Amino acid sequence: MIQKLTLNRLEIFLIMKQLKKIHNALNIQSYADNFIQITSKSEINELNNLINENRSFLVIGEGTNLVLPENISCSVVQPKINFIEQINEHEVKVGSGVNWTTFVKYCLQHNMFGCENLIDIPGSVGAAPVQNIGAFGVEISKFIKAVDCIDLVNGDQIILSQQQCEFSYRSSIFQNKRYLITAVHFHFPSSHKLICHYESIQELMKQKGMITEDLSPIILSELVSEIRSSNLPNPSIIPNVGSFFKNPIIRKSDLSLKNFKESDLIIWDVDDEKIKLGAGRMIELIKSRFQYNTNVDVYQKHALVIVNKDDAKQQDVLKFVDEIKSLIYEEFNIILEVEPEIIYS
Repeated sequence: MIQKLTLNRLEIFLIMKQLKKIHNALNIQSYADNFIQITSKSEINELNNLINENRSFLVIGEGTNLVLPENISCSVVQPKINFIEQINEHEVKVGSGVNWTTFVKYCLQHNMFGCENLIDIPGSVGAAPVQNIGAFGVEISKFIKAVDCIDLVNGDQIILSQQQCEFSYRSSIFQNKRYLITAVHFHFPSSHKLICHYESIQELMKQKGMITEDLSPIILSELVSEIRSSNLPNPSIIPNVGSFFKNPIIRKSDLSLKNFKESDLIIWDVDDEKIKLGAGRMIELIKSRFQYNTNVDVYQKHALVIVNKDDAKQQDVLKFVDEIKSLIYEEFNIILEVEPEIIYS
């Protein structure tokens, strides 16, 4: 006797999503048992069914800030909600699936200024609040008014205010894995001062014979884009997740200099007691001590970027990261913090 197998809608939904290869900028070959894309309210309802079953989730954007294992046992959820809604001349609501640079260009075209320094950061709008992305003296939290989320514990759809997001340097409440971001509300002030004091921006301006008065938000975004393309590898060509370590903020008295001088480092004053150091410069100074690794290395033009040279696995990357952290601690008495999210199976 042949037994007839009947599947409900949710079971069919899960089977269709099984064994999905998860795209990631580091190009680690990683597969998930269940993969769910959220593009509409109906699929949010499907997600609620899984929440009711107490499933565990990994929420991803474009995979540009992840170090994945070979196998992911939890359900991977990817919001692909794509819309840009102009509220007024200063405010805009953006779906979490919108590409980040697409959104920055939209802002520039619609006279909403402030995030021009953040152009060409890989990833989606929904990923921006998670890491509180920043570059060239600007952090995105300054312009976030609120964030629409799904609570992955109870399925509630909620709106978190800027204050409730608990933003700090490369950090937010979203790193606790409880929330899936569906949209972000941005507010851009009517008056705006360009942030162009970073050394690399000043150097490029000098090369082009430019002065501060020559700048506009669009011109500044073009300079930033040129700097990024000259220093950072394209993930589709050289797999990487961008800056791998945070620039450490420490007490001045904690800095140890065994083989180098302060002038060898990049140092920014934070206050009377604290300084921020360029992690890339420190890695550059000690990289000759690395043990040779056939699978991973630092990028030749920017030591803050770790690249996948030859089919690296997560364990190859983590071993290399531990080596860098150990050498930096030994040389400078500094504990480097990893910037991308490391996912364990």
